[in-house]
Amino acid sequence: MDSLSGFVGGTYVSGTYSGNSFLSGMYSENTTTTQPRPEQSRTFLLSAVPEVRNLASNPQIIVEGDTSLEGLRKKATFILDTIESLLQQLAVGWEHVTGIQLYTIRDLYSLLTSLILPRLGAAARKGMQWYHAQPPVRAEIEMDVRATRMELTVDI
Repeated sequence: MDSLSGFVGGTYVSGTYSGNSFLSGMYSENTTTTQPRPEQSRTFLLSAVPEVRNLASNPQIIVEGDTSLEGLRKKATFILDTIESLLQQLAVGWEHVTGIQLYTIRDLYSLLTSLILPRLGAAARKGMQWYHAQPPVRAEIEMDVRATRMELTVDI
């Protein structure tokens, strides 16, 4: 059994106001278990990767307060670099990713075509869910990536 057995990750995004209406948030739970499986069906979750260096000990937001296109580019580059490093530590790559979520209230459209999608490689073919939501850690952008063998969506 490895050290990630039974790991539970969660995504909890608060709602936003649009006019006079409150738009509900998104909630997710992910659980992993250790089972023998083929190499091509690895499962993992990298949850809530913001543009914050040293998140656990001495948080430093990348170009804090800069929401210009160049500032957002630096933030997105940091997040992508961090995710790629974590994927390497898990001995996987973008080609193994089956789901990508992006959380921001900022307009990142131009960065999608010039930076984000090219970096995703094969994972870009599977698409990305973009949630108009403010990340909860004073950050402007946050991403999750995962790989699952099966995904089940339950309507409540």
